[in-house]
Amino acid sequence: MNSCKRPRFYAMALAALLLAGILLWCHVNQAAKPEPTAAAGPRSVVVCGTPFGVKMFSDGALVVAFADRYSASGRENPAKEAGLRLGDLIISAAGRPVHSNDDLSAALQTGQGSAVPILYRRGGHEYTAQLTPWADASGVYKAGLWVRDSSAGIGTLTFVDPVAGSFAGLGHPISDVDTGADFTLLSGEIVPVTVTGVRKASPGAAGELRGEFLPNIVGTVTGNDTTGLYGRYTAPAQNAGTMLPVASPEEVHPGDAELWTTLSGRTVRHYTVRIERVGGGQDRDLTLRVTDPALLDATGGIVQGMSGSPLVQNGKLVGAVTHVLVGTPAKGYGIFADTMVKMAENYSAAS
Repeated sequence: MNSCKRPRFYAMALAALLLAGILLWCHVNQAAKPEPTAAAGPRSVVVCGTPFGVKMFSDGALVVAFADRYSASGRENPAKEAGLRLGDLIISAAGRPVHSNDDLSAALQTGQGSAVPILYRRGGHEYTAQLTPWADASGVYKAGLWVRDSSAGIGTLTFVDPVAGSFAGLGHPISDVDTGADFTLLSGEIVPVTVTGVRKASPGAAGELRGEFLPNIVGTVTGNDTTGLYGRYTAPAQNAGTMLPVASPEEVHPGDAELWTTLSGRTVRHYTVRIERVGGGQDRDLTLRVTDPALLDATGGIVQGMSGSPLVQNGKLVGAVTHVLVGTPAKGYGIFADTMVKMAENYSAAS
């Protein structure tokens, strides 16, 4: 099984956000992460199904690769010797905040080859280390690692809440394509995307939506969560889609439903799917199968970039697509819309 949690990201213009897995990119600090709260009653939201591009900057520098060097004494790597691993998030170096490779490089130069204190985060916990860099041929001190400080990709907008002024999409977090670590958010924004093509899925090979970012910003990202991407929606909500009530988990049942998504331009279309199972948890609240011949013919099933596509049953928003089974691309998983609505409210209140 492949998870939409690893969206495949491309620099700025083209990207495909994996249903199973995009874009490029540690969770929101667990201590500050909102938890779903009980809703006051039935809620309606603007259901979308439109593609969007996300640009995010990390709250730290994510270690994505190491660069060893060889000397008379053998292979050397200052970062490894300091105990750093792939997926670690460097927060500061030499007492300076680190948000980019440039920040880290500048901090390393301050020590002139002596040990530099490093603060990093791993698995939700913070650790310290002493890193002694080596100098390259030009006298620049290096740590022997590569870091990533930003990412970009394409996903599908699930809904806009006109009351809270918030949005929700993806149904899963944005994760780094190299390490699988969830991207730690410093700041981010979303823009509209025009879908320019589709790479069709086949058993064992994931497909993807391809598109172009448009210049106008329509929202700011406030949360990269296990349940989706959340933020403030700054464009007119009434233009984003169709107002529908949100179903409670108890209202969702096995049977026919619609999947709203965009395969060309910015035109949302409705395709038939069948919800085969309700329940399962851990972003697999719903098990679904694509049954619409038109969608199967165009995409082969669920493809990267469709994560977040709304699922509608009996005139209500019941969920969003989150994952695809690469071995059986017509089959995938979804998350309850009720969960995403509650999380959107909490992230909106916290922002």
